[in-house]
Amino acid sequence: MGTEPITSEWTPEAREYLEGYLKQVGALARRDGEDAEDVTAGLREHIQTKLSESAGTIVSLDMLERVLAEVGTPAQVMAAEFSAAKDPTSPPTARAIPIVRAPSGASEIPKSNLSGRVLRWVGTIAIVYIIVLVCIGILGIIAAIVFPIFARSRMSANEAAAANDVRTLIDREETYRSAHTADENNDGVSDYGTLGRLLMPDIALMSGTKQGYSYKVTATPSSPTSGPAFTIIAKPVKPGRTGVRRYFADESGVIRFTTDGTNPTASSPPLNQP
Repeated sequence: MGTEPITSEWTPEAREYLEGYLKQVGALARRDGEDAEDVTAGLREHIQTKLSESAGTIVSLDMLERVLAEVGTPAQVMAAEFSAAKDPTSPPTARAIPIVRAPSGASEIPKSNLSGRVLRWVGTIAIVYIIVLVCIGILGIIAAIVFPIFARSRMSANEAAAANDVRTLIDREETYRSAHTADENNDGVSDYGTLGRLLMPDIALMSGTKQGYSYKVTATPSSPTSGPAFTIIAKPVKPGRTGVRRYFADESGVIRFTTDGTNPTASSPPLNQP
């Protein structure tokens, strides 16, 4: 494709603009399987003819734009099948529209198409953003409903396990005393044992902490006025999180409890009967 001026004098801006225009036409011609050289040569001759009809010896950018507005955009030129094989003096039949300026060799992007693409992208992003917010809101609602239920269920399980462990400790105290394991004051009366002396197979319970509860066992030897005794206190390690109920038991075998955060005693409400 030649690049020599097609009239006596051209401004640099007009020449650069024309070459960019012809490059775009050539690219479209190659895409359509036509001879790009023939197409652009014929188009160049046609433009030269149009310019020769205009007054003036210097081709300016404004003059070239007026001519190209009559010729049409590169896409319109190819749609009208303008080529060197046809009469180079016959302009394309397509209605001319202003050309969006672009760097030489760059593909044309009509302003309307660009705006439409931007709007579509903005709309898509906005829809995705709204969907994400809705999903987050739904997850928040589900979490607000499920988490308290799960927490309460876990506390209930811990409380039930603690009550069973208190019952186990009561049974172990009776077994310990029946075996005459200890007589602290040598009065011939067997005493109860502390937590460490009960020798239970449940290692976690023997450590004094199990499943969110702590356990304390106190043994009192017999005396001239009273027999041997023991007390068991079980309370949540983290009140309100690992459990609410606190348990009490003694040699009577009755498990008692409180729910107001105070330690239960022998006068607290019974949980069950031996």
